[in-house]
Amino acid sequence: MSGTSPSDAEGSAGGSPGTRGRRGDPDAEGDKVCAVCGDRATGYHFHVMTCEGCKGFFRRSINKGVRFTCPFARSCPVTKAKRRQCQACRLQKCLDVGMRKDSECGRPRWPSGTMGAAAGGGNGWGGDGGTRMG
Repeated sequence: MSGTSPSDAEGSAGGSPGTRGRRGDPDAEGDKVCAVCGDRATGYHFHVMTCEGCKGFFRRSINKGVRFTCPFARSCPVTKAKRRQCQACRLQKCLDVGMRKDSECGRPRWPSGTMGAAAGGGNGWGGDGGTRMG
């Protein structure tokens, strides 16, 4: 054996040899769970902690404006393994957990009527583009 232990690999962050630091704890990342399907969440999307799959599904469903129909009694399980089986139940669960179609988090928020540097002639960050009058 090489004589190294898991605590050696974490560096000198402190703590006793039998304990792990909070940053090195693999369960610390397990807190982020998709509210829709239970997969690993990547952040808040449409005001709910979700995975990338459910974020994209919700965005596409809302943008297309389609109406899904459940072939069963609208009681299909929405899990990581089965989330693709029934789009109607998945979309309904997105709405049930609080995803809001009126808020597209992550899109650039330009002032109305402008598209950054192309429209305003500035640097795209607002202001007067660095020119001074006077």
